[in-house]
Amino acid sequence: MKSSTKKQDAAMILGLLCFIAVIFTRFWTSWPPPLIYPNSELGGDLPRESYPLALYVKTSLLEQDTLPLWRPYLLSGAPLIGHPVAPVFYPAHWLVLILPISAALNLGVIFNLWWGAIGLYIYLRKHPKLSPNAAFVGAVIFAYSPKWIGNIAGGFYPMVAALAWWPWIWLAFHTFWKKNQYAWLVLMGIGLAAQALNDGRLLAQGLTWLGFCTLGYVKKETWHEWLLKALSSWSITLVLMITLAAVELFPLLELLPETNRTNLSLSDASFGSLPPILLLGTFFPPRLQFPEWIVYPGVITLLLLIMSWSRGEFKKRRWWIIGVLTGIMMSFGSYTPIYRILFEIPGFSFFRVPARWWLFSLFSFAVLAAFSIQEWEDNKRVHSTRLKPILTLLIPLYLIGAVANIVLSDAIPFVIIPSAIAFFVSLIILQRPNSHLMYGCLILTLLFDLGWTSNTLIKPEPPNKILKTDAMTKVFENIPNLESRTFAPYTGLPEVPIIQNGLSTADGYDSFQLTAYAQLGLKASGCNFKGFAVAVPPTRASQKAVDACPNIQPDFEILQALNIGYIVLPVLKTMPGATPIMFTSKQVVYRLDMPPLGRAYGVVRGERINSMHSCIEQAGEIDLSKIALVEKTLDFRDGLEQPIILEHLSVVNSETFEVYAKTDGLLVRSETWAPGWQVKIDGQDAEVLRVDCALQGVWVEAGDHTIRFEYAPRSYLIGRWISLFSALAVFTWGIWYVLVRRGQ
Repeated sequence: MKSSTKKQDAAMILGLLCFIAVIFTRFWTSWPPPLIYPNSELGGDLPRESYPLALYVKTSLLEQDTLPLWRPYLLSGAPLIGHPVAPVFYPAHWLVLILPISAALNLGVIFNLWWGAIGLYIYLRKHPKLSPNAAFVGAVIFAYSPKWIGNIAGGFYPMVAALAWWPWIWLAFHTFWKKNQYAWLVLMGIGLAAQALNDGRLLAQGLTWLGFCTLGYVKKETWHEWLLKALSSWSITLVLMITLAAVELFPLLELLPETNRTNLSLSDASFGSLPPILLLGTFFPPRLQFPEWIVYPGVITLLLLIMSWSRGEFKKRRWWIIGVLTGIMMSFGSYTPIYRILFEIPGFSFFRVPARWWLFSLFSFAVLAAFSIQEWEDNKRVHSTRLKPILTLLIPLYLIGAVANIVLSDAIPFVIIPSAIAFFVSLIILQRPNSHLMYGCLILTLLFDLGWTSNTLIKPEPPNKILKTDAMTKVFENIPNLESRTFAPYTGLPEVPIIQNGLSTADGYDSFQLTAYAQLGLKASGCNFKGFAVAVPPTRASQKAVDACPNIQPDFEILQALNIGYIVLPVLKTMPGATPIMFTSKQVVYRLDMPPLGRAYGVVRGERINSMHSCIEQAGEIDLSKIALVEKTLDFRDGLEQPIILEHLSVVNSETFEVYAKTDGLLVRSETWAPGWQVKIDGQDAEVLRVDCALQGVWVEAGDHTIRFEYAPRSYLIGRWISLFSALAVFTWGIWYVLVRRGQ
């Protein structure tokens, strides 16, 4: 590549950074920077997942010098390592350790958008017929799309980081099949591993997409050559991906059978399906700013596709057209019979929110737009017989829509005026011969279109707002030596103050729940809702659950076993077994009359259960303070006495109890059971039992004992070494490849 061309590419890559800097001006021009909040009232995952996770990891590492593998502050304890959207091991997220969390999160957003833009720019530039100008426009349309900004507004930071690697993965995949250079598989493996470390759901979708695309290369080779090449390339790629991401993938695979992702119904899995009527959102942004339903690619993108079609160039781009249509079809989810058929394929039910497949359509849109810019630069003739019928429909659509927006204002569910302005300006530009002036005007119009739409989706929010302790949390701050949990089945307490004040809850927001605890929490709330929700109990996150259970009647004996001392409800109600102690305009705090059983308690009677369903049913019928539900036969006999807790100490990932047992007995620990928990009695390994459906237990012999529970999954302990050695091997190979192979 000539020196002048390299300088131009470098300038374009720098220009991509400048483009995003303009869009996010409000979020980096002050210190500490404000948080990126949604401009709508729909809320997002930032205050309930991304920020609390960053805070807890940072606090644990800086104060206790320990990497947290378990989150004790919600859901009576929940796995952190192995969670598909908890990117603990992705290096870019480690900035939270040295910067204010808001600065680290915002910088991560800017980097990920830029990284995705660079990947697509390089891919487009490797096409011999695409100029830097064409590649720049394609990269801008993909990386700075309102779809991405909508995901950022929703707080989906791991998803954005995973998506940033998709252009690089596609670059490696395409180049390998085109040039048969196996070195590109290393980049592909790294990219897939990066997705695995950020968002396992996007990894699964990307692998599915690439698997189908592999079939598209059959015609370019003999069948035997294609099969050998496909098997060898995928073997190398998957081995690299799995070994690099083993620290995350191995614990994930261990947890997966125990989670709610294994039994999603079609209705649950198709939540967020894109209603076909919302395809109108491709022409102008909707007022409803639900991140999953934002599909606006920009009017310039649409016009570029229309221009390319009018030039008769679409036949050359048929695979990208298929990509657009496939992404759209998959986004419709349950609105199409095809999705219902695919749902029957084993593993497909793990996918949720079909509208996320739109991101592959967006990728195809961006590539097609780049080719259209190149056709414009080459002054290829537009066939008016093709263009006029479409413009005859679109021009009145934007004119009438803009007038309706002015006259009817909010009655129109779309924001049309800015899109209409961008439409007419870009229409004039694209019908004129290409020149530096016209290209500059097009870029400014693109900045206006995407920038204006994106900025309406987000707003700056001071970090102090998320750190502020609300009235409910202050109640628990003032309770000395509080070791019991809270239970807020409707609204929940804010996660950040909970972590700051060392509190813990039995409820919580989590899209990757342990099934047994989710069912026990539902039983504890007294609600019989059967659907899926991203919270325990489901009334915290599902309006359908609230409608089904507007007035819960909690099971106080289960709450007692879960070490719950306080319940928070949105209204004052008569609730035998609990006394109201604090009122605000929105919430009421109740103290349970029955004291919680504590962090651990002894039991000398047990009942064997045969299935999880029968366990949940029995949990509501017996006194769990006296009788334990166990999965294996234990030596319960007459004359046993309960083990007594003398003291205990909780630290990151572990908890130690000093116990006196006059006789043999069962110690029940009020913490969620999960594969990966280990226990030692006086330094000797013992078995962690699943007790009361979702809690932990250990059989204790008579005597004084030190019992230490620790969350250290063997899958993680093995996976971290595999990931470390794999990363070192790839790094060493990279140095050798650059210094030796390129030097030859």
